[in-house]
Amino acid sequence: MPSHNDNISVLPATSLLHLAEMERAIRMLTPADLRTRLSAGTPPDVVVIDCGPGLGIMGLAAIAAADLIIVPVTLDLLAVMGLERTLEVVAECAPETPFQILLNPIHGDGDPLIEDRVRRRYGAHVVKHRLQPLAPPRTALPGVQ
Repeated sequence: MPSHNDNISVLPATSLLHLAEMERAIRMLTPADLRTRLSAGTPPDVVVIDCGPGLGIMGLAAIAAADLIIVPVTLDLLAVMGLERTLEVVAECAPETPFQILLNPIHGDGDPLIEDRVRRRYGAHVVKHRLQPLAPPRTALPGVQ
């Protein structure tokens, strides 16, 4: 899909994307195939592949084909456990690929102890500044239903 910026195109996923992994062509997808398909025609400068939290065939191919891996993580215990599992997979599939961890306090500020744990364990891999929390939902104006 074209975007407001002529240099950026977006291929959005849906909540049903995991069903694509049942397709034979997807099950046979290798990192080399993915790189070839992404560079067909005029190769883009940057490709961002947003993988879901489950590491299925497409996610593994994306990790193995990547030049840089950015792992966003919310500041809660389950998310940190998922981060640790994701980085184990990165170490197995793409040990030479650099990675960065992006702290995403989407549910408020998160637990400062968990943030400290992530920063101590992963050090320079953690992006210095974390994303800012989303603004709370707007409420209706007084007198407006």
